[in-house]
Amino acid sequence: MKFLPEYSNASDIKNKAESLVMKELMKSKKFSDAIVLHSLMIPRHISKMESEVDFVLLGKFGLICLEVKGGNITRHNGVWRIGSKNYGYNSNEGPFKQASSGMQSLVQDIIQYSKRRNKDFFIPKGYGVLFPDVEFNIESEEWDNAIVYKASDRLNNIDKYLERLILHWQQKNNYKELATENISFIENYFKGNI
Repeated sequence: MKFLPEYSNASDIKNKAESLVMKELMKSKKFSDAIVLHSLMIPRHISKMESEVDFVLLGKFGLICLEVKGGNITRHNGVWRIGSKNYGYNSNEGPFKQASSGMQSLVQDIIQYSKRRNKDFFIPKGYGVLFPDVEFNIESEEWDNAIVYKASDRLNNIDKYLERLILHWQQKNNYKELATENISFIENYFKGNI
């Protein structure tokens, strides 16, 4: 995988859970030609002043946004508690809606940018939520557990999770492979290289 920004060591990432996921992504064999952006800001978010996506994967499979949540995860009456009692926070939005709105915002932004450049192409898209520290087995109508990465998934190479995640979204999307020229176009837009 090609990482943007470039990291020589995953421990350079301060967030422990994101560092763990980065280490796993660096071991990927199946997706070696994919581009991974870490901590991508979204200044034109569809419902917030701005936001950030922990990881964006870009390749022939399309664009996949990954939201990583470390520490303990609980949900009570629709309110998420992320992290420990003393060092955590509450969220009404939760990680699934956060990942979904980040993906939608990013794709909308790319489409608007490409139209200004007289380009028009379909972007296969999806998102995943990663809980590398806990065994997340909560079922709900609000998400599909096929997009969840949990502590036991760490026993396998992350490629197994990415294959499951990409297949899930390919079955939901009207799947078309993202052309190499469009991957380069999006990569250059992300990097600001035009």
